[in-house]
Amino acid sequence: MGYFISFGHNIVEVKGVNKRKKKADPLLIAILIGVFVAALTFDLLKWTFNIPGIAWVATAGVLVLIYFARSYLNERKRARVIEYRRQYLQKHGELEQLKQMSSQDFEQYISDLFVQMGYNAFVTEPNGKPCEDLIVSFDDFFATVVCQNGKNITVTPEEIRKCESSLEQSNASIAFFITTGDFEEQIHSQSVKLINGQDLMKLINEVTAETKGGQMYQPFKLLRIQ
Repeated sequence: MGYFISFGHNIVEVKGVNKRKKKADPLLIAILIGVFVAALTFDLLKWTFNIPGIAWVATAGVLVLIYFARSYLNERKRARVIEYRRQYLQKHGELEQLKQMSSQDFEQYISDLFVQMGYNAFVTEPNGKPCEDLIVSFDDFFATVVCQNGKNITVTPEEIRKCESSLEQSNASIAFFITTGDFEEQIHSQSVKLINGQDLMKLINEVTAETKGGQMYQPFKLLRIQ
C-alpha cells in the first residue's frame, strides 16, 4: 500500500511504502503533565499569598451571600411545591371524587396526603400482601397502609385480621386502613389504625387548610384521630 505526494499540480503515487506512526512516550507525557501541574500550583500559591486581607474578607462575604441566597431559593421552591400539592389535594379531596377514583389514583392521592403531612411515602408494587398498598416513614417510624375506595364499602373484621397478620410479619410500627366507606361496628384493633370516609374528610380538611410559608401538618397528629 502506498501514499501520495503532491508536487505543484502533479500528484505522484509512491507505492510499497508504509507510513509508521510514532508512539508518544508515556513517561515523557507524564513528566510534561507533572511540570505543568507543579507550575500551575506554584503560581496559584504565589497569587494566593499576595492577596490583601480586604480581598479575603470580600471573598468570604460573597461566599456567605451565595450560601444564604441558595438556601433561600431552595426554601422558596420547597414552599411552592407544598402549596401546589395542598391545592391539588384540596381540589380532589371531596368524598365522592375519592370514591370514583381508580384504585391506583386513590393510592397515589393518599400517598401525596402523607407526604403533605411530612412523611416519606410511596406506592408499592402489587405484591399480594393485604396491607401494603403504601409504605410511609418518619425518622424511625415505619408503617404500612391499605387503601380502599369505592361506593357502599363496609370493611369486615376478617379484612382487619389479615392486615394484622401481615403487620406481624413486617418491621412496621403500625398499619393504617384507609377507606372511603366504613367499618363494621364491632371492629377494634390495637395495631391497625382505622380511618373511614368521615375521618378521611376531617384529615384532608386539616391538612389542606391555608398555611403560611409552606408549613405542613404535624405528622403524628394522624395517630390521634378518633
